[in-house]
Amino acid sequence: MESGELAIAAVAFIGVCFFLLKYIVGVFNGADRKAGGRNEKQNIRSAASEEEKQTTTGQHHQQQQQQQQSVRKRVGGSSNHSTRKSQAVNLQHPWLVSTLKGHEGSVLDLSYSSNGKYLVSSSQDCTVMLWDVRDPNQKNRKSVKCNIRDYGVAHLVRFIPNGKGFVVCKANNECEAFKLEKSPDGGIVMNAQGITSKVLPYDKGFEEDESIVGLDIACTGKYVATCSTTSLVIWDMKGNELSRISTESARSKGGANRCCKISPCGKFISICCGRAIKMWEVMFNSSGEFEEIKAISGLPVGDYDDVAYDQNTSHMALVSQTKNTWEMFYTNVEFRKGTFLRLKVSGLYAGNDPPKVALSPDSHVVAVASGNRLSIFSTLDADLLHVIEDVESDPITAILFDSSGKYLLESIGRYVRVFHNVLGHRGNIIAAREKLKEQQTSATKERLQQLIADSENFLKQF
Repeated sequence: MESGELAIAAVAFIGVCFFLLKYIVGVFNGADRKAGGRNEKQNIRSAASEEEKQTTTGQHHQQQQQQQQSVRKRVGGSSNHSTRKSQAVNLQHPWLVSTLKGHEGSVLDLSYSSNGKYLVSSSQDCTVMLWDVRDPNQKNRKSVKCNIRDYGVAHLVRFIPNGKGFVVCKANNECEAFKLEKSPDGGIVMNAQGITSKVLPYDKGFEEDESIVGLDIACTGKYVATCSTTSLVIWDMKGNELSRISTESARSKGGANRCCKISPCGKFISICCGRAIKMWEVMFNSSGEFEEIKAISGLPVGDYDDVAYDQNTSHMALVSQTKNTWEMFYTNVEFRKGTFLRLKVSGLYAGNDPPKVALSPDSHVVAVASGNRLSIFSTLDADLLHVIEDVESDPITAILFDSSGKYLLESIGRYVRVFHNVLGHRGNIIAAREKLKEQQTSATKERLQQLIADSENFLKQF
């Protein structure tokens, strides 16, 4: 009996221990649920507070992001070409002179001052930068960065001919002018306090769904041209409309307007639109008053994406993504008599992205940018060509030569790269030797021989 009673007592003890353990576990689980509930409520409150905070602060950036997306569509970039930091920065190339760094977003456009001393760049980081480029090899380069009004993204920028300021066009079509003040020594004040801005009415009259794709200013300072996808408008410098032309007919034949350029002489406006290039002559009377804008006939027909001129408007370069070709035409003709443009030279380039074209001041070199590839061609010798493929994956957004023709610039990613125009020096040798075959004065012959010697010495380093 004693052993049986012990067995019963042992079973009872084990049962009590089991129920006691289950009770203790239940107590701890309940505490955890309460604590979890409190934490969850606290997290919900925190999330709601953070969401409210983000909603309040995010409204300011929403318009900026929309403008950046709009600009990305215009420049042909992908959605990741924003203010990210690039992994690859240093391009190693023997022709590279310098890389201008300062923007935190992709550089969208470039413009030189008329005296060639300053360069202005606009960026997706809602700023413009003014650079002192008198010496491209300068290490401690002076520059100043200015914010765009209302944090707008300026996708187009042009220097005013007198060099006293520049104009930008923002993604919302609003144009803003920046005035540069002079220092006591006659130079430009290179600080933010020396730059002021005001809004110009160059966007008036465009529909809400129209995007300004082109902006240029005549070297004479008499007018400004803005081009939307469907129309061309010219203004005086104060913002008074002088003339408006609808290009809807060109759009219906194959595409919207893509760019707008004013010739270096200030007389002609060119637009690449759909399957054609259109040109107009802007006429002023002897008193400097606007008279009319007249369409020019005898132009080449083709699906062109960009246009460029040489320094004296005697040659015009066109580029076509559809045909992967560039063409240079002789434009020193009498348009008023209906003379047709004459094709001088053409070539093929490699690339699948919308192209940009630049023509050197002496018309000896054509540069075509497509994607991150810069192709450089000699217009004097078809066998002379050079391709620079950048380490940046972003597309090249702008290319241009400086007024001397010694340097070729490109904007890619967050940077502006300055290259030696090596093919330009080779072109100088070819052109000078051809002229020496003709009858020349002793002074001209000596100048040509010196040009050949200087160019040959320069090329030795490459």
